[in-house]
Amino acid sequence: HVFFNYLMDRRRGGLHLNAYAGIPAEEAQRHEWLEPGESVCGCVARDAECRVVEDISNQPPRGLGGPVGCFGIRAYACYPLMAGGSLIGTLSFGAKDRAHFSDADLALMKTVADQVSSALERARLIGELERSMDELEVRVRERTAQLSAANAELRAVPSRLITAQEEERKRLAGELHDSIGQTLAAVKFGIETVLSSMKRGNIEASRQHLDRF
Repeated sequence: HVFFNYLMDRRRGGLHLNAYAGIPAEEAQRHEWLEPGESVCGCVARDAECRVVEDISNQPPRGLGGPVGCFGIRAYACYPLMAGGSLIGTLSFGAKDRAHFSDADLALMKTVADQVSSALERARLIGELERSMDELEVRVRERTAQLSAANAELRAVPSRLITAQEEERKRLAGELHDSIGQTLAAVKFGIETVLSSMKRGNIEASRQHLDRF
């Protein structure tokens, strides 16, 4: 008639109500969090062992706690949900029409608890895998952007080299032009000096000028 599924919250160190049925929402909110050792579910979480509470109407309320003693629940069984040897939560069932559970009832509830444990663990693993894939996708995008930038940089290298070569050729051409121009000017001046000396009939001076060339 009722069930409660609590999951262990490692960061807070308590049990959080994940799913329920058979009680009003406002009552569920009152029992949203349980500490290990608090009520039947808290004790099951603390000890990682199943607990069965029967004939609740004749049980002292002390130690039951939580919603167990409310809403006409007469028999209650709570199972630890285990995965890889670690507690992940609890799953409990309550009956209003009987004071005791049969062996078949308990076996069925145990089977359901085991199946829920497996389903929750698969969901957790799938969630972790999805988060890992998302993180990997982010890293792949970042790495792809880095490689694209590096490739663009490499593609720009030949262009920069060609530009540098052109600038160097222009610089050398300018230096050669200036140097050759100076040399030609000096040669022209020397030739004019030799010719002038020859016109004046000064052969010795002309020979001296030619020797200096």
